[in-house]
Order: sequence, then C-alpha cells, then structure tokens
Amino acid sequence: ADALNNSGMAHDYLPVLRDQPLLIAPDMRDWLPEDHLVWVVIKLVETMDTSAFHTARARRTSLRSNAGRRGYDPDMMLALLLYAYCVGVRSSRKIEAFCHTDIAFRILTAGAFPDHTAIARFRSAHVKAFTDLFTQVLTECHRAGMVKVGVVAIDGTKIKANASLDRTYTQTTLAAIAADVIEDAQACDDADEARIGQSGHDDDEDAAGRRKLLDRLSSPAKENAVEGLESLRREAPRSQAGKQLTRAQERVDRLEARIAFIKARQQAKYEAYLDRCAAVPAGHRPSGKPAQPPEKVRWILEKEETLARARARVAELEGKLPVGRRNLTDPQSRLMKSRHGFVQGYNAQIGVSDDHVIVAADVFDNPIDVHLYQPMVERVRQQVGVACPGAGEVGTVVADAGYFSEENAGPGAGVESLIAVGKAWKVAALGPGVVTEETKVRHPGLWAMRQKFEDPENLEVYTRRQAIVEPVFGHLKDWRGLRQFAMRGLEKVRGEFLLAAAACNVMRLFNEMTRKSVVMTA
Repeated sequence: ADALNNSGMAHDYLPVLRDQPLLIAPDMRDWLPEDHLVWVVIKLVETMDTSAFHTARARRTSLRSNAGRRGYDPDMMLALLLYAYCVGVRSSRKIEAFCHTDIAFRILTAGAFPDHTAIARFRSAHVKAFTDLFTQVLTECHRAGMVKVGVVAIDGTKIKANASLDRTYTQTTLAAIAADVIEDAQACDDADEARIGQSGHDDDEDAAGRRKLLDRLSSPAKENAVEGLESLRREAPRSQAGKQLTRAQERVDRLEARIAFIKARQQAKYEAYLDRCAAVPAGHRPSGKPAQPPEKVRWILEKEETLARARARVAELEGKLPVGRRNLTDPQSRLMKSRHGFVQGYNAQIGVSDDHVIVAADVFDNPIDVHLYQPMVERVRQQVGVACPGAGEVGTVVADAGYFSEENAGPGAGVESLIAVGKAWKVAALGPGVVTEETKVRHPGLWAMRQKFEDPENLEVYTRRQAIVEPVFGHLKDWRGLRQFAMRGLEKVRGEFLLAAAACNVMRLFNEMTRKSVVMTA
C-alpha cells in the first residue's frame, strides 16, 4: 500500500484531467469578479475624452479604402496600456504575451491579439496625449473625494534612460567619431558610385546605419550629441570654476567697453589737435594741450595689458570647466549622480498631495533639483486649477534641502514654501541662536526659512514630507516597474512618465473605491 501511495497512483488525490472538455461562460463579463481593476480601467477610458488618440489614427479614409487594414480601436489600446502600467507590465512584448495568456488582458482586447509592434507604436505616437490623460485621471480622483492640496510634497529621482552608460563620450571623442564616420561614408559612397554607376540605387545595408549615426552626431535640425556641448559645460551653476568664469567674463566685458570708450575719446582729442596744428602758421604752436594717438598713450596701453591678463584668466578657467559629455544612443539624456552612483538618465519630478495622489509630474534633463522647484510649483498650481476645480488653492509646498536657495525660499514661488535648510536630523535639532546676525543680513531667505522651522507646527508638517512622497516613488519604481524608461528622447520620456503617473493615480482611485465598496462595471 505504501509503495502504491508513493508511486503517485493513490485514489485519494483529485484527478488531473487535462483532456477533459470545459464549458466556460460565453460572456467575458462573467470571467472576472465585478470589483476587478480591469472594469475600473475600462469604465475610466469610456468616460474620458479620447479624441486626441483618435485624431492621429486617420490612415483609412473609408470602409472601401485599400490603404491598409483597419487598425485597433484607440480606446482599446489606451485601456490596454493603462492597465498594463497599473499592474507593472511595461514591455510591449510582455503585454503581447499577456494578451494570449491572461484573462484580464483578453477582456481588455476583446479577444484580439495586438502584437508588440502595434503596442509600441501606439505608445510612441501618442506621447503628447498622455498629458491630457494624466489630467483627466486626476479629475476623476478629485470627483471621488481625493486630492487634498493643503500640503503638497515635491521630490525627484533619477531614472535610467534607454541608453548605455558606455555610449557616453566627451566632445573631443564625439568629434573624432564624426570625422571617422564621415570619412568612411565618403569612401563607401565612392565605391557605390563606381559599382552602381548613375542609377542612384544603393544596396549597402550599412548606409542607413551610417546616416542614422551622422544624424545623431551632426544634424542641425534637432539636439544631438555634438551641438550644445559647450553650453552644457557651463550649466553647472554650483561649480566653483563656473562661478569664477562668469565673474571673469563679466570683468573682460567691462574692460573691453571701457577701453573702447577711452580710445574713441582719445582719438577725437588727437584729431582735434591735428586740426589746430594745421590752422596755425608754420613754426607756431597751436593753442591747447598737445594730444597723442591712442596707441601711444601709456595709461591706455596699461589698460590693454590688464585686458590681456583678464582674457588669459578666462581661458584658464574655461580649461577647468567640467568636460561636456553626450550619449550617442539617447543624446538628450544626461549623466546624473544618484544614490547608487552615476546613471545615464533623466530627472523625474512629482508633486504629491497629502493623500498620496500625484498632482503634477514632469521629466527634466537638469540633474540639479534646486532649479526645478519653481517649475514644479507652477505645474502643481496649474494642474490643480485645471483638473480639480473646487479643491482650493495649494497650501504649503514642502521639499528637502536639495531645493533650497534664496530665490526658492522667497515669495517668488507664489505659495507658502517649506524647504529644509539642511539634512533632516539637522532640521529636527534646530534651536534658537544658530543663525548669526551676519547671516540674517546676507541671507534673508535662509533666515526666514529658519524662522519657519522654529514653529513646531511647520516642523510637524515638514516631517510628513517623507511619508507623503517617498511611498509614491516606491510604487512607481517597485510596483509599476519604472526603473528605466522604454522610449528615448525627452519628449517621449516625459509622455511615458505621465502615463506611469496616471496609472499610479488609477491604482489610488481603485483602492479608494474598493475601500468605499464602490463598483464600476462595464
């Protein structure tokens, strides 16, 4: 008996009959419970204005047209993408696979099987429309009684671009690569002309690749790997060399303007003196003080020597600037420092309400948060005003020490700002008498913010910042899988991030509806 049981032929097991015919419900709406997430997504898309997604789909002009087969319904594709991002499936190939194996995906597509190419092209073609999608989802959250804007927390994180860090080169290397590619392309073109004559037909499979690389290296029509590198080297406002270079260049400009003025004045005096000399008889001295040409005036020559030294100082400081780098795979991405080292990526910023709803989201190529505070505050106010009428004005905006500056701490942001003046433990340990009288005069914004943090109520509000915004980034990265963007270019990356933010808000809406036992059925 024991041997029989160990052989797997015992009679007390449930039978495994994979060849038994099954009868499933003929209606797809019976395949999943009525409180499933998929019904919420379908209902949301049905109530939204999706005209922006339909406008781009105008290839087939009539039912009798032969301009290709009929495309997938944009509403279905939008619901498919939104649900996929909600459950953390972002790869177009994985979405295609789930359309064959997952019941929720089968319901979303109504039995259709869009391939990964159609899914990827739909996402890439409608990146601008995802801005309006995010706004409409935020409106639905507000209608559900969410979006409390009394306190809004702003924070950012570095997300990897769809580009290899090893493909990031300096300006000198990029120029050398461009020269090599152009030389190779010219040689191949000469060989092709000798081979194909004047027919203009080119069978070289590498020609398209060379043209694409040249476009990234030297196309004037859009931002590329070579253009803008010199300005990129000057972007680091916190760099000591950058500050010194700015001051040195301003000094050169002042000296050049001053020398040009005194030269013109001295030249006028010299010409007037020559006129007086010509008016008097020979052997007589003209009236007035003699004048010399500018190139013989000693103190003007000393000024020009000072200008030469100032220009040499500018050249010296330019050599100390950080080396400009660009990535060949995604030229608009930047090399950014994160907690885990340097990444080739983008700076993703969000503004989160007190009830963990993303009220604003954007992506920047600037790695420094301090310059992004006011743009994000403006986006928060704009989104709340458009998507959440009746929610009231934005109350207090809290941010960590990475956003602090005299300008951000002032009244220019238009909201009540609460920005840390140092690390969190330093803020919590602040006591009276820390700021000196000299600091009050030289740094009024620091002093004003320091006064705010002495109020226990403001300190309590700031301590909630981490609990408001950090979990949202955790959901975006861990649960939504947004640790690397799938598309390339700032505009497309921004659209993808807004789609992920909209999906995050959909999950918050779904959880709120589940808590209130509200059911949305298709």
